[in-house]
Amino acid sequence: MEVRRCTFAFTHNIDGQNAQAIVFRGYPEDKYVTENNRFMHEIDGAEPVANVANEGYEPVPYRQVNVGTEWVDWTFANNQYGVGEPHEPGVGAPVNLDAPLAGKPLVDAERRRGLRIALRPLESQNDQ
Repeated sequence: MEVRRCTFAFTHNIDGQNAQAIVFRGYPEDKYVTENNRFMHEIDGAEPVANVANEGYEPVPYRQVNVGTEWVDWTFANNQYGVGEPHEPGVGAPVNLDAPLAGKPLVDAERRRGLRIALRPLESQNDQ
């Protein structure tokens, strides 16, 4: 299973509890790959964060359940965390709302406007 160049704005469930953007259950047939993604979750330190495994409602971007507390066959690379400005091009999707990749817009103007509006509450949380 590979998760590449995605943007995850989901940090809380509808009841307001912490939630993970990605949860894989058990052992992969080959491996799990998570790279060049953007998570709105804030983390302390370098990736990957500690695997909270079967504990729910922890404020982490991802977890792997039914394997103990170690990551099993899961690789992480070049992911970005938090609601600040992206610090590297090519991470997440869309890559950059204002500077189209190779001169071709990733999303149309209406979609960019909608994404900015959707991210405003997350940005205001970061200011608190």
